[in-house]
Amino acid sequence: MSTNHGSKPQVFVGLDYHQHQVQVCVLDAAGKVLMNQTAPNEWRAITQVADRCGGVQRAAIEACCGAADLAEQLVEYAGWSVQLAHAGYVARLKRSPDKTDFGDARPPGVAGGLNARGLSAGGVAGVVVGA
Repeated sequence: MSTNHGSKPQVFVGLDYHQHQVQVCVLDAAGKVLMNQTAPNEWRAITQVADRCGGVQRAAIEACCGAADLAEQLVEYAGWSVQLAHAGYVARLKRSPDKTDFGDARPPGVAGGLNARGLSAGGVAGVVVGA
């Protein structure tokens, strides 16, 4: 289960959801991008990608059709803490004309509101799944 960090560093994950694939951006506690890559749209594949960088402390995913189901799977099966981020907040965090999956997942997109406290006060606004 991903919440058992052991000696692994704590990491934070931004997810840009699509029907067949998910862009996975992993940040360290300082906000440095450790990895930003595509994974199949399947909770096991996403956790395998993220867990290579450390123990997942919290994740955020832009709320869209299908994202809530994936978020629930990550909470239930992987033990992640996941927040659904309103698309309007993600767009404002990003403030960039770069509309790509790579850009949407990394700071200042979905992952932009994540930090060592989990979520910054002005960061990702949304609903915590499984709370």
